[in-house]
Parts: sequence; structure tokens; C-alpha cells
Amino acid sequence: MVTLDGRRHELKRTDLERHERLLMLRGFREGELSGELSLRHDHFLPQPWIRVPVQGELLRGGRLDVVLPVADVGGAIELTVVSATAVAVRLVDADGIERVATVQSGRARLPNLPVGPYQLSLCADAECTTPAGDPETVEVELLETLELRR
Repeated sequence: MVTLDGRRHELKRTDLERHERLLMLRGFREGELSGELSLRHDHFLPQPWIRVPVQGELLRGGRLDVVLPVADVGGAIELTVVSATAVAVRLVDADGIERVATVQSGRARLPNLPVGPYQLSLCADAECTTPAGDPETVEVELLETLELRR
């Protein structure tokens, strides 16, 4: 999702072209642009949002270059929860930093994760004090969303 001049633009897959060091966003109207470009992605670190000022004219068939200061990138986990007792998911990284996500409609999302191994646990309560299964090790990879079913 992109916000430009206060208007939200939901991008279709065809509106986004990815290269190693370049993102090309299509589908914007031509004309003068002045405002803030906000771009959200589940792999941006440390936060999912990047905001940069934009000033210039977008011409038909042309492009307007904007530099996005991405501090770092990682990955994400999307979990489909089939366990009837699990109401939350706990993720603990190698440094002991813990994240807890609530299970909603059988799904839990853990975005903006640094790359590396994690201990993943299903929990029977929202505070994750009661386990709903055995913990397991999962690996978050660079620019990947790990899709799990537990």
C-alpha cells in the first residue's frame, strides 16, 4: 500500500516492478506532485513504514525518482492456525526478544522480522503463559514470507 498526497493507492501486482535496487510503482496520475510518499512493506526494518517527501512533475510515460531510505530488510511469518486451543503465537529470537501475535480468524501475522532462527510457540491464552503445543524452531529468510500451518 502506498500513500501519496494523503490518498491511499492499493497497488496491484502489475503496478509494482521489483529490481535489486529499484522499485517501480505504476498507476499514478500524471501531473505535479508535492507531498509525502508513504510505502509499507512487511519486510522493512525496523518499522513497516517509510515516509519521504516528494516534489516534482510526473509526466505521461516518464518517471519521478524518489530515494527511499530503507534502513534494513528482513522477512515475515504468516501462520494459519488449525489448533482449536491456540489464541496467540509467541516468537522468540536468538537474543531472547519476544513477540506475541493474536490469532484472528485462524490466522496470525508476524511482520518486520530480522533474518534468523526463532522459537515459535502456540499459546492457549493471549499473554502466552499457557502453551498450546510444543515450541519449534523456524527460520526467517531475507525478503521471504514464511507461510506455516499449525
